[in-house]
Amino acid sequence: MALVHYFVGCILYPDDNIVLLSPLCFGLQKLLNICEQFAWDFKFNPDKSQLIMFGDKNPYSSKLYLNSSLLRLVEKVKYLGTNIVSCSQRSDVLSSNIIRKFYG
Repeated sequence: MALVHYFVGCILYPDDNIVLLSPLCFGLQKLLNICEQFAWDFKFNPDKSQLIMFGDKNPYSSKLYLNSSLLRLVEKVKYLGTNIVSCSQRSDVLSSNIIRKFYG
């Protein structure tokens, strides 16, 4: 059986949320540019958009733009009841909080 590798760079949700994924900031900016170019009547709102990064030692040096507006970098995003946390957050504090809520 052949091993097949897939890269999923865009995840669409029925509630009009879009998740863009890229291993490089350059690639993510290209995805953002494609969204701007092919959005037709759909307008992306940079004020409602969030940027979260994983694995970079200094993610604050990266700047990404949507509709010529700088996207704000956040350390935690909550979506569908799940917290997605960047590498800059202390995972042990967040994990213990999640575990406490689960047992509560």
